[in-house]
Amino acid sequence: MEHAHSGPSFMGFEPHGHCFLWQPDLIALHTVSDFVTGLSYYLIPVAIFYFIRKRTDVPFPAMFLLFALFIISCGTTHLAAIWTIWYPDYWMEGWVKAATAFFSLVTAILLFPLLPKAMRIPSPAQLETANRNLESEVVSRRQAEEELKRHKDHLEELVTERTIELQAANARLEAEIAERKAAESALRESEDRYREFIEGTDNIVTQVDASGRFTYVNRVAAELYGRSQEACVGQTAFDFVLPEDRERTRQAFASWVAKGLERTTFENKQMSANGDVRALVWNIHLHYEDGRLAYVNSIAQDITGLLRAESQLRESREFLERIVDNIPDPVFVKDENHRYILANTAVCVLTGRKRDEVIGRSDHDLFPEGQAAAFQARDDFVLATGEMDICEEPFLKSATQTLSLMTKKNRYVDAGGRKFVVGVIRDVTERKRMQELMIQTEKMMSVGGLAAGMAHEINNPLSAILQSIQVVQNRLSKDSESNRIAANKAGCAFENITAFLKERDVYPLLQGVRESGSRAARIVSSMLEFSRKSESNRAPADLNALLDKSVELCANDYDLKKNYDFRKILIERDFDASMPLIPCTVTQIEQVVMNLLRNSAQAMAKRGGEGPPPRIVLRTRFEDGMARIEVSDNGPGMDESVRKRIFEPFFTTKEPGQGTGLGLSVSYFIVTENHGGDIEVLSRPGDGTTFIIRLPVIRKSPA
Repeated sequence: MEHAHSGPSFMGFEPHGHCFLWQPDLIALHTVSDFVTGLSYYLIPVAIFYFIRKRTDVPFPAMFLLFALFIISCGTTHLAAIWTIWYPDYWMEGWVKAATAFFSLVTAILLFPLLPKAMRIPSPAQLETANRNLESEVVSRRQAEEELKRHKDHLEELVTERTIELQAANARLEAEIAERKAAESALRESEDRYREFIEGTDNIVTQVDASGRFTYVNRVAAELYGRSQEACVGQTAFDFVLPEDRERTRQAFASWVAKGLERTTFENKQMSANGDVRALVWNIHLHYEDGRLAYVNSIAQDITGLLRAESQLRESREFLERIVDNIPDPVFVKDENHRYILANTAVCVLTGRKRDEVIGRSDHDLFPEGQAAAFQARDDFVLATGEMDICEEPFLKSATQTLSLMTKKNRYVDAGGRKFVVGVIRDVTERKRMQELMIQTEKMMSVGGLAAGMAHEINNPLSAILQSIQVVQNRLSKDSESNRIAANKAGCAFENITAFLKERDVYPLLQGVRESGSRAARIVSSMLEFSRKSESNRAPADLNALLDKSVELCANDYDLKKNYDFRKILIERDFDASMPLIPCTVTQIEQVVMNLLRNSAQAMAKRGGEGPPPRIVLRTRFEDGMARIEVSDNGPGMDESVRKRIFEPFFTTKEPGQGTGLGLSVSYFIVTENHGGDIEVLSRPGDGTTFIIRLPVIRKSPA
């Protein structure tokens, strides 16, 4: 379609008027609108520039200028739109729009951070309110000025009144001065009386200044120093202190002043005029003025005699403590609360504790509960009755050692009425053991003589019985020619005779007779041991190896394997590797050890699988010239009545037919009579049993 108007083309583009079909009315409308809009956009920045220039207090002026650039860019886009109606310079129009977009984007970005600040700009209403408040404050200020004037007038009135009052006070002050003079006179009289008191006291009274020089000393101090009171004034107090105590006194004085102390006590020694060293205890009062030491008042008491008496008392007490401490028997003192207040070294050795672990503690802190309760019960009896108590008490020193203690307790009451228990302990364990040993030896010797006589009387007929029963068994059971001939003469076949005897159980009966005879023979043999005292075959032996050999023999013993399975018993060895060779009869000592091992196995078998696994401990030690052998088990143990009779001949706790009751008796004689040693047993129900054998290293002749 052809149009009336056509503009020039540019780079192949058509003018924008082509889009309007070159209609004059439409082109005029757009041209006028864009022109007026662009002109307005240019006039607005002019107004902004003028406003900013006139109002220098406007906040954010840079933002206003940026708004102006943005508005100018917008106006330029409208002018470019008019241009492109006739000239298709769209690139120019695009760059103008790009500039406008840039300024608008920057303005938008910078606008948001300024919003909080802009929000804080007071509104006209706020400014109006602030103006009204300011006017109100002006009114208040004027009222305050008027109030101040009234106060000033009132103050002048008060000054006038105060002047009158001061005149009256001056009159009263003159009266007070007169009274003060009278008081000073009374004070001087009081000071005179105080000085008279100070001069009359038996204590040393001094006053020194901040440098330590005397400003006053009383009569007693002057007599101590051998000078007049006037001559002492001005002298340095430290010069009268004993030389070896002088530096300590100086340091103490400096320390008091540095710490700002007001009262303290101190002891030192000073030399008197006659050359005696006097020990003094000082009560010191330091006086300060404006934070600095002004003077020091001191009162000292001569404690030389007191210290001498204390020293003598201390020496006497230490002497008595040394005497008590050197007493071999344990000596102790307990208070009413059953706490130890004295314990000598023997008590510490007995309890296995240091002295400071005993003093101040009770028996409940040192001993098992049951034992402590028993001790305390006897203490209560002594404290309540005042009677002397003598008793023998068992003392569990360790898990394996129980001592017998003979304790004597008495009550002591001091001058203050406090009650104490004074006790002396004597260990009678060895004495009791020797008593038991002597009783046991006497029993064994008397029974041994009887057993020897009986054994000789029984041995001959017993031998005939055993020989005869052996012959009878041979003739009734042995298929020999002579037996067959005798049977045929009797008109009976030998086989019929043996069949009859078997049918009637004659053979077992004969064997039982033979076994009983053999057992009786062993009893006779054991009884004969009591009458034998011999050193035959005694030679130095290794006890550790001897114990190993005894264990091996027991392990291979048929009866032990059959009835007690000895090999299932745990054997623990605690041997002294430094044990010397011990002179002994090896077979006899082996017999003793095997007997003890057999008894332990039998005792532990009685538990029937209950309790801990069976265990035997073999221990050797070399003590006090004696070889010590211990055989301990964890079996059921035994009570005291059994323990005391354990070595008696024919005494046994086994079932009838299971023991002769002579094993331990023979062991006792082997150790004591044949080797000059001793054997004892320690046991309590439930705690197992320990046999202790002591053998001398030096050979002794049998008793």
